[in-house]
Amino acid sequence: MNRRCSRGLEARRAPLEALFARLGKARLPDAVDHVHVEVFVGELSGNFPAMIFFMEGNNENFEAVKLLTEMQDGISAVGEVLSYEDADRFMVWEDAEDGGRVVALEQPTDGLNIERTLVVPFLADCIRNAVPPRFEKPVHIGLHDDIEAPLRAFVPRKPTLWQKLTDR
Repeated sequence: MNRRCSRGLEARRAPLEALFARLGKARLPDAVDHVHVEVFVGELSGNFPAMIFFMEGNNENFEAVKLLTEMQDGISAVGEVLSYEDADRFMVWEDAEDGGRVVALEQPTDGLNIERTLVVPFLADCIRNAVPPRFEKPVHIGLHDDIEAPLRAFVPRKPTLWQKLTDR
């Protein structure tokens, strides 16, 4: 399953990096003190399992609503990490009381934690590759509503002399 997810992620690298490159060129409002990317657990099929937020402290900031909407729509449009058909291959079903079939509460994939082990590092890599060193705001990435897991923070990097001279 990890291999299928890895292939699904790599197929989405170029559009995600293009999207984050647009963010890197944007001028965010002064009130925005960081950008926050959240990865949603258990949502590998359907839309891409992440959302972006412009933050002012612990609150969302909507001053750049046009850019925020473009970013959200762009992330959703990237597509799923794992197709429903592939996800179903790893699904365990059991008999229901009414004679039908239901998804079992415990699944063999429960302990894989694909979002934490694959999706978060993948998105972090896309952000590092796409957001220029001069980007003015830190970018944080983490799992949705996971207060126990530390966020990965990417503080803007100082440009090297070569980057300054070549304007990269």
